[in-house]
Amino acid sequence: MDTERLKIPVTSKLPGSGILSGIPEVTDINYDLLLLRITLQFENRAHPVYVDFEGVRGFRVLDEGDLLEFWRPGTRSEGWLWRVSEGGWLDLENLREGFTSRVTGECQEFLIAGVNDCVNVLAADEPRINASEP
Repeated sequence: MDTERLKIPVTSKLPGSGILSGIPEVTDINYDLLLLRITLQFENRAHPVYVDFEGVRGFRVLDEGDLLEFWRPGTRSEGWLWRVSEGGWLDLENLREGFTSRVTGECQEFLIAGVNDCVNVLAADEPRINASEP
């Protein structure tokens, strides 16, 4: 793999995330081996929003300041939930011989861009967004 491509991520807004505007605060992360649930709080909403991932291969939480390559003009996608198709954490992991998901090809990368913390998720399936009011 060309390591130069790691310097310029390619992202796209995930369909379905456009129902909510603004950049959320990541307030909770819960993983029970079957489901990764990320709880988000949007400034204009009284109730939290849940983003659920199944088939999770891995996830990481980083301060937005440690992901500066994603904030460049032309790289940053609209919204707060993105698919990362190049230059992200998955491409970094694919450089390792011991990363068996590289061989199976079942992983996709997603990024939740939060106000302070951001969450990268490697998963087989797209997430479900639950923004319903209780």
